[in-house]
Amino acid sequence: MILNGWRAKRGWSQAELADQLGYSNALVSQIEQEHKPPSAEFAAKCDEVFDTPATFADLQELVAREAWPSYFAPVIDSETRATQVHEWEQRVVVGVHGV
Repeated sequence: MILNGWRAKRGWSQAELADQLGYSNALVSQIEQEHKPPSAEFAAKCDEVFDTPATFADLQELVAREAWPSYFAPVIDSETRATQVHEWEQRVVVGVHGV
């Protein structure tokens, strides 16, 4: 809702804001309606367009941290900096004994 408020304050439509940001109108709409979280790049561009140094960037970081379950807190920084994620999972295969 913060993005919507700043956009309204400027008197811009979603399409006008999308043009200013260099993103699609659909993405701006999804972020305003909180259907999709903003990326760090999107937030930085908002700070540039609205001349609000680090405001949207700081909010984006808070939103990104809240998206993770609390038990994941120790690895959030590593996860967000990762360029690749390799997933490994141990599984137990039940065997037959004494056949």
